[in-house]
Amino acid sequence: MKRGLVIAALVYLPALAALVPAMFSLRRHVLVTLGQPDEIRQWEAWRAAAAEQATEGPVSRRPPSSAEPPALVLMRDHFGNVLTAAVVFGSLLYWMLALAIRGVIGPSNRRPPPGANGADRAGC
Repeated sequence: MKRGLVIAALVYLPALAALVPAMFSLRRHVLVTLGQPDEIRQWEAWRAAAAEQATEGPVSRRPPSSAEPPALVLMRDHFGNVLTAAVVFGSLLYWMLALAIRGVIGPSNRRPPPGANGADRAGC
């Protein structure tokens, strides 16, 4: 069991070490891409169109109230929460998969019930 835990931890650490820089890279990309004036104008145009369509159709919906694209606000103002959630949920997913894989390929600790091998059957 300890050997399997060590192997899982040795695989987990590089995975975590790759996740954090990837999140910072994603943040940088979103800030550069969605922070451009052209993207802001596209968001404002979509927001205006959504406000016009809010009362039309069978379903009424609330028009978006944010003056900036939500992904930009999320990555700029709430990046700490996003990074924490990525690490926590990524870790949970990793360790649940590691546990499932260990259960599938790991050694069995179950002993066969008495008489399962046929040696103590009468009349053989």
